[in-house]
Amino acid sequence: MNNPLLLSLGTFLDVAPYAFLCYFPFRDKLKLSGKKLLALLSVPAITEFLIFYFYQPITYQFVQCIFFLFLTIYFLIYLATVRVTFPKLFYIFLLNTDYGGIMILISNYLEISFFPNHTHIGGYSLTVFTLVASVIAIPLGVNVIHKKATALLSLENTKAWGSLWVVPLMFFLILVSMACVDNDAWVRSWPYIIMTVTMAVGGCVVLYMVSKMLIETDKNATLREDVRMFKMQLVFQKSAYEKLSSRITEIKAARHDLRHHLSVIETYLQLKKYDDLQRYLDEYKSSLPDNREFFLCENSAANVIVLHYVEAAANEGIFVKTSLHLPQKIKISDMDLCIVLGNCIENALEACRRMESGPKYIHVKSKIHGDILGIVVDNSFDGKVEVRNGKFLSRKRNNEEGLGIASVRAIAAKYRGTALCRYDEKEFRVSVMLNLREDL
Repeated sequence: MNNPLLLSLGTFLDVAPYAFLCYFPFRDKLKLSGKKLLALLSVPAITEFLIFYFYQPITYQFVQCIFFLFLTIYFLIYLATVRVTFPKLFYIFLLNTDYGGIMILISNYLEISFFPNHTHIGGYSLTVFTLVASVIAIPLGVNVIHKKATALLSLENTKAWGSLWVVPLMFFLILVSMACVDNDAWVRSWPYIIMTVTMAVGGCVVLYMVSKMLIETDKNATLREDVRMFKMQLVFQKSAYEKLSSRITEIKAARHDLRHHLSVIETYLQLKKYDDLQRYLDEYKSSLPDNREFFLCENSAANVIVLHYVEAAANEGIFVKTSLHLPQKIKISDMDLCIVLGNCIENALEACRRMESGPKYIHVKSKIHGDILGIVVDNSFDGKVEVRNGKFLSRKRNNEEGLGIASVRAIAAKYRGTALCRYDEKEFRVSVMLNLREDL
């Protein structure tokens, strides 16, 4: 006779640790409070307990059917209570189900090997082994498995996530086929344990390789964006230097002609033709080169990148207003500063270009408050925004997060700062805060 209480406890231990591991990576994305979520999960748990407690006799096939039925119910609850896309949830659910399945198979093997005369349905020995497996599973899962999985979850590669779940699904189907065999001799055999261990090791290796590949791919994409911005900066600097050289030539010519102008001024003064003198001075001033249009801020690297986009916007009839307080010496690398400014202003310029009506404008502001550098870019736009899981999607990258925004977020994180986006029907704002303290 099977012990229904122990069977219910064993089934609970087969599910609870891995349910915790499913929710662990998304603990900040829950739709319900912790208490409400536990109350919701307790409903199928209590129902399963009552089924095993009152339904007799219990067969191995019955236990398997009930287990997979409630596994489906738990998955549906999982989908309904976490604010994450289906592929990511499905991947983590299958990953932890595979992990739990391997621990259960190992528990079955140990129970039958050491206690061959005990039943492995509701027995004391199996419950003890399952309890030990559960105690081991949680810290191992949090510290080892989810360390790579969490890094993988930060990626927004839609194409990759569309097929990534296939890997744990294949392992899951193999585990199901192994678990459905009710044969103690098979469970006690070496091929059984070898297959189980191979599944565990193989799953970890596959997870590691796939995670590393996708993370490196994402890093390469970000690096390409940084290189693109660096090349653009070089082009902008060359253009700026050419303009500056041309302006220096103009200034030299103006200085050369200065004595002629002084002679004319002196003549007007002697003849007391003050009105003619005023007109002459006005014409002379208008012919002088205006240095203000070349210097938007003291920081030369930031000045070059911002100046390029200001000129591009002006050529397209887009109003640009700048208020930049960036000293030449600042505790941020020129490359990082240019990536933040370049990407934010470039996105603003593209948003203005997509507008079909209404005033087009871009406002760029920066200021240092204590140890914090603040950069704010406001721009008009057409009011169309695509957001997924708090990340703004690019229209150029098939609704994936834009590389420019990703680069800005990465640099904000590098300097222990923030990069926030806000918008209403007419205006989009990007606010970046970078910490200038070196002791962080």
